[in-house]
Amino acid sequence: GYCTMSSPQGNTGNKIYGTPTSVSRADVTLTPSLAVNTEHAKLEGDELPFKPPLKNASPKSSRFVLTSNWGRIVVPCMVMCLVLLFTTNQGQLRRESLIGLTSNVVVIKNTVLPQEEDGPWPKVAWLMSFPNSGTSYTMHMTQNASAQYVASNYGEEAHLNLSDGRINVPLFEDKPESPNLIISYPRLNMPTSYVLTKTHCGGYCMECGPDDYIETLQSFKRRCLLSHRYEALPLKKKDKLQQEKYRWVDYTYPEDMVKRAVHIIRDPFDNIVSRFHLHFKKKKRKWSGSDEEWDRNYPSNSTGFRNWCQYIDSKYQPGAETTRFLSDEVRSLFKEIPCHSDFYKYIQWHNLAVEVTNNNMDLPTHVVRYENYAKNFNQTLNELMGFLHLDIVGASDIPEFVPGRTYREYYTKKEKKAVLCLMNEADRNERSLGYDEYV
Repeated sequence: GYCTMSSPQGNTGNKIYGTPTSVSRADVTLTPSLAVNTEHAKLEGDELPFKPPLKNASPKSSRFVLTSNWGRIVVPCMVMCLVLLFTTNQGQLRRESLIGLTSNVVVIKNTVLPQEEDGPWPKVAWLMSFPNSGTSYTMHMTQNASAQYVASNYGEEAHLNLSDGRINVPLFEDKPESPNLIISYPRLNMPTSYVLTKTHCGGYCMECGPDDYIETLQSFKRRCLLSHRYEALPLKKKDKLQQEKYRWVDYTYPEDMVKRAVHIIRDPFDNIVSRFHLHFKKKKRKWSGSDEEWDRNYPSNSTGFRNWCQYIDSKYQPGAETTRFLSDEVRSLFKEIPCHSDFYKYIQWHNLAVEVTNNNMDLPTHVVRYENYAKNFNQTLNELMGFLHLDIVGASDIPEFVPGRTYREYYTKKEKKAVLCLMNEADRNERSLGYDEYV
């Protein structure tokens, strides 16, 4: 017989921590040479389920004709005002000029910082997410709504393309081990409160066995704190005339640098299939055979998903049978679930995220459910921005949220119930994550 689900013990989400009061802040600055000649850095590792705002309007959409003396007088005056506006504040776009109201989003002020947090500011707020659960959208939404830079542990998505090579900018100038600023728009403001900082931590590899994806609390936490960036190698005297060389350097920043956490949760059935699609896009680029052969074996539908699950499950089944980290009950459930290792990774990841933030580091944590962007976007946005103490000043620049597809039809009722049993068996937080609403 199948297991029975215990009742949920509560939900850690939708809670704003801290009483707003004034506190001193210290700004982080960039050298002028690093604040220019930048271009948007493409985020790797996530699909982008949204339509970014248009940067360049069509010539036809902005064309107009002066048909009167009134137009010839007023328009030049408007141009002069815009020039003055854009050249103030040391070349940065004034925050007031970014304020735009829509029928759905209003300007909200949240920048009174909590009294329990001493300076200096800004401070790191982790964005903790299992891959393909809305990370990229949340980063873009927060950045555009606040008109402030966000950050990432991963230098490959935060580097600047300069004329003399690529370079990363640490969040804190005097702490090179700190996360990397994502300098994607040159006219945004430097962070002044909590900086949303992307981390996937560990235990989410795609093609790997149990010995690689099973994590302990400490190994998971170390990966949450791991940052790497692209840095210039020091040139030797004899190499002074040669082109500067670069390398990837790993850093581990101290845990007391992190003061808050945002934990994103997505429907596991949708999350697993979404990861399959993204992984296959990357693998297909490296495929040596024909596209027809690839699409025949792994089409982008439920058949392709099941073919992939059958391949990956059989490939790593010997490791699952022999590892000492899995119980007999979990091994038995694996036989009923397609892509069972990915479901185990998902459950383990969220378990450890809760243990690290709530039990180990005692961080104020805000839970965002991916589906709530579609159900109640305004409330989801406002609660997140309030938790981060960020003003909503760029409402018109917030990218449209386009919900990812649901994939419930990829699974049978029997498989869904087996997933529920696996959650009951592996969930160490007594259903506090509310998995029952997804099953």
